[in-house]
Amino acid sequence: MLTELNYDRRSFQFEQILKKSKMKYFLLTITFLIAFGWQANAQQSGTCGDFTVTLEDSWIWGWEGGFIDIYVNGTLFLGGVTVVQSSTPDTVLVPMDISDIISITYTPGMNSVENQYNVYDETGIEVAAQGVGNTTPGNVGDHTIPTGPVACEPTGIESASSAIDLNIFPNPNNGSFTLELNSINTNELEIKILNTHGQVVFIKSQFEDFSSINELIDLRDRAGGIYFVVVTTDIKTQIKKLILH
Repeated sequence: MLTELNYDRRSFQFEQILKKSKMKYFLLTITFLIAFGWQANAQQSGTCGDFTVTLEDSWIWGWEGGFIDIYVNGTLFLGGVTVVQSSTPDTVLVPMDISDIISITYTPGMNSVENQYNVYDETGIEVAAQGVGNTTPGNVGDHTIPTGPVACEPTGIESASSAIDLNIFPNPNNGSFTLELNSINTNELEIKILNTHGQVVFIKSQFEDFSSINELIDLRDRAGGIYFVVVTTDIKTQIKKLILH
């Protein structure tokens, strides 16, 4: 009886220690999320907007030890970014101020020819692609100088008559959203939506009135991720990034 009592007492003490250990682990996890993960959700865009980096693996097994480090103006923004098993591209938003420079270093793992990453600027235009066509990715720019794609790089002055007033709301969204175009001086108009592989998931070119467009678009049957809205007139093309949850 005494032995059983001692055993029960020790079991009870062990259970209490285990509960305290789990609580400490829980508190440490919450602290980590607050310090790192939750701050990412509150991340603010830069004065130029966000660059987008997409990562994917052609055999969906992940990068198997490979990773990239992302630098802005030579300072590490996010290190050790990799792909776990996934059939859809992973994305990283990088806040960029005007004239900021993004540089990326790639460290290969196993089967590096299956890895690919792409960089899109604040307007959704692809500015870098590594690992295309089953080749081992390389670096983008050099963070030690630094060099690489520049945010909001001046490309000339656009006349007001050729500007496209393109609005997407809400954005991000669940696949149902409104695309609004105002004050368009054109006789030709085409709206296309592309995924990150360049595949067209929506296209329309027939409109009753080119001067003002208010189009409700439903892409709820599409996978979540980053898409690009491409609006083309007879004199201009404009691209905006679209995010589906």
